[in-house]
Amino acid sequence: MPVTLKIVAQACGVDLSTVSRALRGDPRVASDTVLRVRAAAERLGYRANLGARALQAGATRIVWCVVGSLESTFERSLAQSAAVAVEAAGYDLLLVTHRDDDRVYERLLARLDQSVADAALVIPGTHVHPRSVALQALLRRRYPLVFLDRSPGLAEAPTVTTDNAAATKELVRRLAAAGVRRLAVCIDDANDVATTRRESALREANRLGLSVTSKPSAAWLAAGRGVLGVFATSQGEVHALCAAHADQLRGTELRFAVFDTWVGEPYPAPLALVAVQDFAGMARRAAERALAAVADPAAWSPVVERLPPLRIVAVTARF
Repeated sequence: MPVTLKIVAQACGVDLSTVSRALRGDPRVASDTVLRVRAAAERLGYRANLGARALQAGATRIVWCVVGSLESTFERSLAQSAAVAVEAAGYDLLLVTHRDDDRVYERLLARLDQSVADAALVIPGTHVHPRSVALQALLRRRYPLVFLDRSPGLAEAPTVTTDNAAATKELVRRLAAAGVRRLAVCIDDANDVATTRRESALREANRLGLSVTSKPSAAWLAAGRGVLGVFATSQGEVHALCAAHADQLRGTELRFAVFDTWVGEPYPAPLALVAVQDFAGMARRAAERALAAVADPAAWSPVVERLPPLRIVAVTARF
């Protein structure tokens, strides 16, 4: 059985309110009584119920950071930057993961609605959940929640992300300037970020007069002439295309464009363009918005902020 304030009060022969004040250091309690109460609490093994105390005070000084996977480099980067930002404001960051599981995601959002944290920064799953009952409840009461990297598909959801449309257009323009005349866009519609990148790439390629497809078949790859560009979210998607169509791509000069990282092998290309996202800036801005809404509920806003990428790097690969 946990030791309660009532047990400590009985051991000291004082009332419950006196014990509570003594343990809080209330100056209205005589110093000898404070010493006697604290000695009894220590002897009996009393531990304060911080959860109950937080509910009573209306604040936990905790911010949740909800991520999909601890194996994701970019999600860890966002969480680390968020931790620094909230700690500087006097809060602690608690990291929790939904593992891309709808049921876990819903349960975590429902717990936020029970005020287990003062605010939350959330990276939704690969396949977002716009119909989440718990999320809609949080948004209705304007809970200090900000989504990172991608939105949950609801217009009223506060979000901080990359300006994916602008970054994509710049990547396609640079591919065209590097001699690309055909462009394979290897991005699906997994979430709003992926959709924005795919549609922006197709629009910009058409505007520049490139031969472009979002479904690069073996026939399309084999029939074309000229430098081929491959645009994807990650290097892994580029490699998947190259591995699946090695015969059709044999002898084809390639240019690649991706987001965040490019390590080179195994497919040679004289040029790989990399749009490096500002994850630290995104996390800082999201933390600022969430904590501003904690301090003043009127500061809550459903605005989606889009930060430009830090830079676009041209990698020259030599094999």
